[in-house]
Amino acid sequence: MRVKKSECPRQLCANIGWIQHTGEAIICVPFKTLIEVKSADAPVVD
Repeated sequence: MRVKKSECPRQLCANIGWIQHTGEAIICVPFKTLIEVKSADAPVVD
């Protein structure tokens, strides 16, 4: 998944590109949004 277009001024979330692996994330601070790839099979690691 990816953020194709954003209305925030710096476009950092859109510039990250595609994420597809467990643990990868896209964060948009101005819109307080977190998109994270999770897996039901993967163990949780802190």
